Amino acid sequence: MRKLKKNVYKIFRVTYFFTILFFNLILHAQSLSQSVPANISLIHPLQQCWKSKINPTVSYFFGSDNGSEFNTILSENSLLPSFNQRLEQLDSKDGHRIWISELDGKIVSKLFITEKEILLVVKTDEGYIFKNISKITGIVNWKAKLDGSPLGDDEVFLRLLADRIIIINQNGDCYALNKENGEFLWKAQTGAKLTSQPAFGENTVAFGNADRKLVMISVVDGTKIVEFKTKNLITAIALQTPAQLVYGDKKGNIFAMDLKTDNKIWEIRQGAEISDINPSRIGLLVSSFDNFVYLLSPNSGKVLWKKRFPGRILYKPLILDKYAVVTNSYDSNVAFIDLKDGRTINRLVFEEGNYFINNVVVERRLIIFSNTLGITAYSLLPGGCKDN
Repeated sequence: MRKLKKNVYKIFRVTYFFTILFFNLILHAQSLSQSVPANISLIHPLQQCWKSKINPTVSYFFGSDNGSEFNTILSENSLLPSFNQRLEQLDSKDGHRIWISELDGKIVSKLFITEKEILLVVKTDEGYIFKNISKITGIVNWKAKLDGSPLGDDEVFLRLLADRIIIINQNGDCYALNKENGEFLWKAQTGAKLTSQPAFGENTVAFGNADRKLVMISVVDGTKIVEFKTKNLITAIALQTPAQLVYGDKKGNIFAMDLKTDNKIWEIRQGAEISDINPSRIGLLVSSFDNFVYLLSPNSGKVLWKKRFPGRILYKPLILDKYAVVTNSYDSNVAFIDLKDGRTINRLVFEEGNYFINNVVVERRLIIFSNTLGITAYSLLPGGCKDN
């Protein structure tokens, strides 16, 4: 059985790289504290509100909020699943379909949702195409062709900042488009493939690349603000504050840097490659490839607690105020963790073989899971689904 589960895990890792088909549920430029209802309860048994079955041979993915540190979405009653070359809108109240939009290409970005629009990048035979789609009808408002040849199905990263759309592909090419009409504002080539997901600040974006460099550029004009060599490949990065950057590498090292002085604040070493760094109010929630999740002090790097899971943490843990929701690659269990001490306060168990295939997300008072056998929504309220 263990060998079978490992094989299933490998299948989904391969599927991730070769069939990137995204579900996206996104909060429009709000902080996590604003998106979490004050009366949620994670210590009571969670009531299932609805389940939408899908063909398990079709891969799909939930997205987080456009590369930020949190997995959250707009406070709207709609989900936006994308299957292969098709975008579907579902009602989050009961999971029924609202509309379908054919995209004429494979989605290679997470979606970014505004009040009226859906922003995404598709890969076609002609190259990468950015599309601005009406959220009401699913009809394309305008589109723009991006320079460069498609790089397989490697993910393209999007961010909406003020009046511009920032796009970064895995080759290190960065673009800024006017969000109203798609006019190109600037383009920057950083010269090497990304080795980490980008971390976006108010006016900056930072990432690691295959030249073993940490690069930070301005989203205003595309100029490089910071660039320095690192000993190992950077695999995870986060902006703790506008002036403090934290990154982890392939060897399990984690560093905090002062961007004003370029000085190292602290450094620690863990046992395996760092896969994710997730800032919270209590500390930095870190995942690594030896199946550990741990909380670090942002001031000193001290390990406040450490917890091991039976499988690898493939998807970004969801932070809900002082709690974290964690899934792993080995089993079909969801662990609800108290960030203060790492204690498991609650657990959800799905049927055996119903593995998680994307981030956990929150829509208003629902927590939504993406599994091989479908999408399932649970109420976060003590009174259950009737209160949603």
